[in-house]
Amino acid sequence: MFMKKVTQKIAAPLSLFVALITLAIPLTAPKNAFAAPANHVVIAEIYGGGSQVSASNTASYKYNYAKLYNPTDASVTLDGWSLQYNKANSIDGGEWESTDLAGTIPAHGFYLIQEGANDPDLKGADLPTPDAAGTIQFSNKDGKVALLNTTSKLNIQNPSLDADVVDFVGYGNANAYKGSATVQPSIIKSLERKAVNPLDPDGPGLDPNKGQAGELFGNGYDSGNNGNDFVIVKGGNPQNSQSPMEPIASATNNANLKDLRADEGSLSPKFAPETTSYTIAVPVQTNLVHLTATASDPHATMTVDGNTYDSGNLISVPLNHDVTDITIQVNSQDTTETKTYTVAIKRAAIVTDDASLSSLSINPGSLNFLPDTTSYVVNVPSHVTSINLIAELSDPFAAIIINGEKYDSGTAKPIGLNNGDHKIAIDVTAQDHKTQKTYEITIHRVDPVSDNLLLSFSTVGDSRGDSAKQDLSKQDAHWQQNTKAFSRIIREVQAVKPNLFLFNGDMIMGYTPDSNADVLTEQYSFWRGLVAKLYETGTYVVPVPGNHETQDKRGSQKIATEANENTWRSNMGDVIMDTTRWKDIIGSDLLGWDPSNYPKKGIDSITTNQKQLSYSFDLKDSHFAIINTDAAGNDSHAPVEWLKKDLANAKARGINHIFVFGHKFAYPYVYDNSIPDGLDPANRDLFWQVIEDYQATYFCGHEHIFNVDLPQGKAYQVMVGSGGSPFDASNTSHSPTDRTYAWANVKVYEDGRVHIDCVGFDENYGETKVLQSFDLY
Repeated sequence: MFMKKVTQKIAAPLSLFVALITLAIPLTAPKNAFAAPANHVVIAEIYGGGSQVSASNTASYKYNYAKLYNPTDASVTLDGWSLQYNKANSIDGGEWESTDLAGTIPAHGFYLIQEGANDPDLKGADLPTPDAAGTIQFSNKDGKVALLNTTSKLNIQNPSLDADVVDFVGYGNANAYKGSATVQPSIIKSLERKAVNPLDPDGPGLDPNKGQAGELFGNGYDSGNNGNDFVIVKGGNPQNSQSPMEPIASATNNANLKDLRADEGSLSPKFAPETTSYTIAVPVQTNLVHLTATASDPHATMTVDGNTYDSGNLISVPLNHDVTDITIQVNSQDTTETKTYTVAIKRAAIVTDDASLSSLSINPGSLNFLPDTTSYVVNVPSHVTSINLIAELSDPFAAIIINGEKYDSGTAKPIGLNNGDHKIAIDVTAQDHKTQKTYEITIHRVDPVSDNLLLSFSTVGDSRGDSAKQDLSKQDAHWQQNTKAFSRIIREVQAVKPNLFLFNGDMIMGYTPDSNADVLTEQYSFWRGLVAKLYETGTYVVPVPGNHETQDKRGSQKIATEANENTWRSNMGDVIMDTTRWKDIIGSDLLGWDPSNYPKKGIDSITTNQKQLSYSFDLKDSHFAIINTDAAGNDSHAPVEWLKKDLANAKARGINHIFVFGHKFAYPYVYDNSIPDGLDPANRDLFWQVIEDYQATYFCGHEHIFNVDLPQGKAYQVMVGSGGSPFDASNTSHSPTDRTYAWANVKVYEDGRVHIDCVGFDENYGETKVLQSFDLY
């Protein structure tokens, strides 16, 4: 039946086609006609630059390729089909080249056809495993490609006239095409068919480029006009029958912004998706402010003061009055939700004489800032050779000079320390350029009071293996665990005998397509077997959920599910927290533990039970908070409100040190041009403010790499996401530690000092070395 429908659709207007050719007029689509989704397999992408090199570019891929897409709800068998190609200007139909196809293209899935290379010296990237392969050398600029439901070669200039043709594309300067020819691709650019807009199926197609509205909606747009149906894609997008199906989601009702910022002044309050009203203060002389608003759902539509606005673009706001009001309206993709954000930009009415600071801090070291106090003495250990200082102005339009150098309010400034006492002068000049105030800090370097150890812990994350990216043993390929690296880490942790071993997520591969509890439980069991020996040698294991534990794959999307959360609890709940086992191992009662203390539904956008996913406890003078950074319905978000309350209660109990453990990082470690996804930027800023307010240290993974950073100068983010997973960095050109299996050993001393040793061994399993050491106070 499917074949019959395809044939009828193409053959019906044959007399019209013949008449047009007789008049020597190219085939054209009806004026202003769009298309319903195609009801047949289509040519989705064409790339003809395989292995070629130009003066300025090298081919994106070694081989030419064509990609098919099946927009229907049923798989289609391609046995007996063929893909055929001819030169752009060919008139002799006998010049067609053909590649036979076989197998099945899934519903809403793809089929990749690898063709020949244009140069025997292969250059460019490898393609994903092709579903069919031929030797055709596509042109990278002009040509004709036809998909047929037969293997019989074409013998015609214009394949649109053949009843066996399922789809046909003429590109560049081709002398045959549907409607009009496409633009020319290149050795680094392919042609890709547009996607159907799920909200307007009969309207214009959506751009399938990465980050654009049609990225995840397949390639089913067919207006009957090649020139209208295809766009240029830099770098190409080859997908095979094993690639995730598209579209992968229905229209959403998300009408939130995920980011809003200004190039002048700063938002008050700090941006949060649920907060809709903001002010920005700027100097009285400011005449223009630029805003940038980014929607959480790239498919949502937006207006600014009633005018259509593209998410992420600059909004120029002329300031003609003391207060200028801006209205940003976000309409959800499914059109059921609308959210309105307002920004009041206020020009300062007068020039002030405020020359005071609103806050002042250093790290390492502790400074109790008071607005009316201008002189401070801070003690740091004798081995500390530099500190980071952060000063913030009460009036953002005043100016700061630190030790004679201009300084931007609120940024971290590293200052090297001399032997003995070191003085720092902070000079503040008000807007009026007359009023001044000077703050002085004396840094006194002293020897530690005590070396008596109070407690210790080790932490790492990301041990799951990936047989597609790593050379794993047969056993590890089955269990998806890099036991060679992780078992060594466990042995070396055992040797230092910490009280706790905190594992920061991604202990299993997970990512089943249906939250398969049987598969997940098998993987959990194998991981638990690996860490069991730690209990036997006096270390309590504390698990932290990661995205591979809480999320599942839905097409190409990774989405946290309640089923995965339930499977986490069934496999990890007996150690979160086993008070009897704790006392046997630690030698004291579990303190600060409240089984009912976890994020509740309705707070932090929580929609599911978070018991044993986010939790906390105390050990001696230290508080340990574990957070789930991928809660169902709120992926890539930390439970900020819960954490704020939890840390406040810990401080009220007299806790001296706070350590927070989560899987996803707040701030990425950028080791090349790519920036991986961690916490949502708006949530990250709120989360990090809590970390700084409570002088906490955040341990995380997710990036399979080692890095220690002071993102905003006040608190450390320690990334130890290389417990065995495939390294994210392809080489060590950025830092020789980028491809190391690394973890952190932390010691807390009675004198209040916290010493952190980050250690690891390289990918060749060489000697374990100290990668970085530092102290907290």
